[in-house]
Amino acid sequence: MQREIRQSGKIRGVVLLSGLVLALGIVGGGCGSSNSESIGQSGSLAGHTIHVLTYSGSYLEALERDVIKPFEEQTGAKVAVDDSCCEKLQAAMAAHQYVGDVTVGNDYGPNLLYADQGWVVPDRQLLQLEKDSGVPKSYWNPAVLATQIYAWVIASSDPGAPMPQSWSEFWDVQRFPGARGLFGYPSGTLEVALLADGVPPVSLYPLDVDRAFQKLTELRNMTKVLFFQSGAQQINLLATQEVKYSLAFINRVVLAQNQGIDLGVTFNQGLSVATSASLLRGVKDKAGGLAFLRFMMQPAVQARFGALTGLAPVNPKAQPLLPPSRRSLMATSPKNLTKEIPFDDQYWRKNLLPLNKRFIAWLAQP
Repeated sequence: MQREIRQSGKIRGVVLLSGLVLALGIVGGGCGSSNSESIGQSGSLAGHTIHVLTYSGSYLEALERDVIKPFEEQTGAKVAVDDSCCEKLQAAMAAHQYVGDVTVGNDYGPNLLYADQGWVVPDRQLLQLEKDSGVPKSYWNPAVLATQIYAWVIASSDPGAPMPQSWSEFWDVQRFPGARGLFGYPSGTLEVALLADGVPPVSLYPLDVDRAFQKLTELRNMTKVLFFQSGAQQINLLATQEVKYSLAFINRVVLAQNQGIDLGVTFNQGLSVATSASLLRGVKDKAGGLAFLRFMMQPAVQARFGALTGLAPVNPKAQPLLPPSRRSLMATSPKNLTKEIPFDDQYWRKNLLPLNKRFIAWLAQP
């Protein structure tokens, strides 16, 4: 299989919010032109090269094995991968440079911010694809396609040890002693602090930010708290037992299992989050890009990709195709869904920049 890899990126999880501070600074320009507007789902794409902007590491390995390679084999297209998402995106968009045709793997919220800037662009065919693929209506958006769902959960470095079953128990260092791990960004971290302080899930948003920071300060005063910056780092802290309990991304727990690392986990009060895909501004092969996304949303493809990565299919027809051994670790399994709290992307779309600045200042406090 021929493959072009442009720009080697850093290995990280699918959650990447550090670039969002930059994402609010530039107003995007107009869309580039595209070739043919539509190609049938099963038609030949011979002669097409679709440029995909995504992440490196385990995500790219799964994407190449379960999506890109079969797509190339079935359509005759070639896929060129840029795995540097998304460090250079602002500079490229400011200079009106071509970045690629589609971006995949970014969380839903960041892509909403990119849509606000005009960096990813709407298309009626994306909205139709969402409807055809059974995407929950809360995620319908003409510029941002929800592709998978995962959850932010409580994990333990010792699956045989007593396990906190709520965020209030996670804060209880007397019953559950040991260092704690939290995400080094405000999104998700502020939510679990409020849940620990007794805020009911239905009253979580809009966030009581002052109360959340007070609760985080309380935890820091009671025990050692380490803040991770990536999915790989969070698992490393658990695997080396530098932390006893941690907020963790369930897809990273699944990847740890693939590597023989056994962790305790509960979905109680987990935060469900969507990953996404979009057409990039300046897309040159819109027809090929849309065909790639249609292929990615097929039930069999979603099931294969989800079984390897722990990123649950958003297409409900993919659920029965998952291996039984993986279903209990999927955020979209009926049992887990009843325990999870939907992440409010619209809240963070409006509030990320000021809260990120405040969070950085809080982290710097002794």
